[in-house]
Amino acid sequence: MQGKLFTQDFLREGIKETDAWKCLDSNELTRFRKCIGAIFDTFPPDSQANEAVTETEIVFKVLEALGWASLPQQTASGKGCQDVPDVLLFADTATKQAALAERKDEQRYRHGAAIVECKRWRRPLDRGDRTDPLDANAPSNQMLRYLSRVEVASERAIQWGLLTNGRYWRLYFQGARSRSEEFLELDVALLAGMKGLQVELFDASGQDAEHFLAVFYLLFGRAGFVPQPKDPENRAFLFIALAETRRWEERVSQDLGELVFERLFPRLVTAMAQRDPTASQPPTADDLDAVRREALILLYRLLFVLYAEDRNLLPVHDRRYDDYSLRKIREDVSRRLDACDVFSTSARRYCNDLKDLFPHHQPGRCLARRAALQRWLVRRPRA
Repeated sequence: MQGKLFTQDFLREGIKETDAWKCLDSNELTRFRKCIGAIFDTFPPDSQANEAVTETEIVFKVLEALGWASLPQQTASGKGCQDVPDVLLFADTATKQAALAERKDEQRYRHGAAIVECKRWRRPLDRGDRTDPLDANAPSNQMLRYLSRVEVASERAIQWGLLTNGRYWRLYFQGARSRSEEFLELDVALLAGMKGLQVELFDASGQDAEHFLAVFYLLFGRAGFVPQPKDPENRAFLFIALAETRRWEERVSQDLGELVFERLFPRLVTAMAQRDPTASQPPTADDLDAVRREALILLYRLLFVLYAEDRNLLPVHDRRYDDYSLRKIREDVSRRLDACDVFSTSARRYCNDLKDLFPHHQPGRCLARRAALQRWLVRRPRA
């Protein structure tokens, strides 16, 4: 999972609180998972399939499973073959028929819901391809250009675009603050359980795969683009999700601030004072002041890395980093706590892992990080 359009906390937990998620039909989800599994089960993972084969064997089948009505290659401007997305998506056959009734291609976008740009199987989405003179640009840049053109052609009816190479599927939003960074990418082939696939990202198998296939169905499928019946503003679910991910982030930030400074920090100071072999017992006021300063440095370093990993500012999905990440340490501690495991009072395994992860102490940098994190934690006034 990549991109910053939605936070990982929202995609893992917050989305479960939305009406659209609660109303998902379990039988429909089961049918969808089986359909997606069948699509990737019959496609060789080491295939050298070109764009046309990838479209036919994967992309169009996935779009159909997601409930879309589609129309291929509609010119978005008067430049002929330039700025032509591969697919125009419609919420239903009625809007597709209305689009077909239009005499000019660009007028058909007013009836659409999203565009799709397809690439050959597993083609990198952020790099150009000099071996293909007809399509040498980076697909991600191509998508951003298409969205700008289509927004005008559709009179702002279309704000969303899907970019895929068959394996990876990205969702782009024209109204994002930073369109180049604020997208959502899911490894659908991995989630579908494709056999023989070289795993390049964080393993999303088991319950995570089942959960994120439902996320894929809701955010990439027709269901996410149509107005929600229970929403008083008649918004599509994607716009509700954008609002909810911001609200979820603010709520988590407020709850985290209260938890950290009212409960965790005092306990951390007490534990560090009790375990300091150089401190007098009971510790003096000077000892406690020194411990508080060190505890604050440790605390802000932990918070900084956790926040950076959650926002994909650190490469938590990269195999060169994921085994050393703070997320890995946190999940290991959580797993052992859930199993009622016993922790050593003298081993320094986790301490050494943290020393490897954190940079050498640099007061100026530490103060800058501390100030930035303080603003992050308290940017929303408490109720």
